[in-house]
Amino acid sequence: MAYGCPEEPRFRGTCVARTQLLVRQAFLPAYFSYFAQVFVGAADSITFPSENRSTRLRIIMLGQQLLLIVPAAAGVMLLVQLAVTSRELRQVRVAAPQRVEPDDAELHPSPPPSGPRNPWEES
Repeated sequence: MAYGCPEEPRFRGTCVARTQLLVRQAFLPAYFSYFAQVFVGAADSITFPSENRSTRLRIIMLGQQLLLIVPAAAGVMLLVQLAVTSRELRQVRVAAPQRVEPDDAELHPSPPPSGPRNPWEES
């Protein structure tokens, strides 16, 4: 409970809820990419027609597509890994065959009985 922030992350010295962090991480990149697109589009509209005005806009639109595709692909991979892991967790361990038990007992003998560990313990 440091500074009145129980179990909440701290961001620049202030308490921030987890939902606020998720909103910041999700919407701020989208906001800045659209702002950059509008800004570059406005700047390109007042430049000379002989300049290459569309390359910067195409690069920004590619970045916007990556902002959509990369998290979606990560979510799909997470779901696939969860499905594979759940299948592995449902497997039941098979008991060792009886022909192996004597070998295991020989390799891993049971520890000898220990005596008293302190003066108050009876043997």
